[in-house]
Amino acid sequence: MSSPKQVVKVVKDDGITWVYLNRPEKRNAMNPQLHIEMDQTLEELEGDPDTKVVVIAGSGGNFCAGQDLKEFFRGLENKPAESKRIQTLANRWRWDRLYMYDKPTIAMVDGFCAGGAFMQLIAVDFVVTAEDASYSLYADHPAVRAELATLAAAEAADHPELEIAALLGDGHLILAVRDRTT
Repeated sequence: MSSPKQVVKVVKDDGITWVYLNRPEKRNAMNPQLHIEMDQTLEELEGDPDTKVVVIAGSGGNFCAGQDLKEFFRGLENKPAESKRIQTLANRWRWDRLYMYDKPTIAMVDGFCAGGAFMQLIAVDFVVTAEDASYSLYADHPAVRAELATLAAAEAADHPELEIAALLGDGHLILAVRDRTT
């Protein structure tokens, strides 16, 4: 591995490389430094012969609370070039790298998984969810709201053990899913 990581922790164990989002004090919300480190880490691991599978998890009992709104948006609002660079890195590791990764990828979700964290869930090969995991997604685009509401209704019909709430307010959709059996 290259330089020491500040907010990403890497643990190798017999061919399985665990990559932890490591900002537990912020429920692993993604800030610019995390995006930089995740992009570098995934690039390095893809060429690492000792890594056979990559597991992405969160430290401290939560997978990821989405973007760190203060650091990712407010912190970069007056820095357009840096904002564009970080957005590119954020999208690259969470989509381009993971979706086309040469090795199997798994997301291990526990605690909270919210907002922007859904992007990496869609891109990995497998998602393993703890019984106590909570998913939350806010959508404000009409097409996204309609699609999510349709998916929520379909999932509710197919999975009566899930409590799925699709709340509309001020033209926005908030989707939450919880296992009724826990």
